[in-house]
Amino acid sequence: MARTDTWGRIDINPPRLSAATRFARAGVPIVQTQKILGHASIEMTARVYTHLQVEDLRAAVEAIAPKTREPAPLRVITDAHATVDHDHGATA
Repeated sequence: MARTDTWGRIDINPPRLSAATRFARAGVPIVQTQKILGHASIEMTARVYTHLQVEDLRAAVEAIAPKTREPAPLRVITDAHATVDHDHGATA
């Protein structure tokens, strides 16, 4: 059942909270979300209506992080004729 205020009007804020968060997770620019929700300022949209979690922030960082390759195995030269492969022991 929808929440109502003291005059019996339906409280539309819960769907707006959900919409702002879903727009943010989808990558919609905050200025567009502000306009859609009819807020006077971006600050209101960002501070009050957008509720991101740690996983949302992690996904944002990972989206721009460089993709790294696995490092090559460490090879240590023990003498002029043999090497030691860090992962597999001595090799000739």
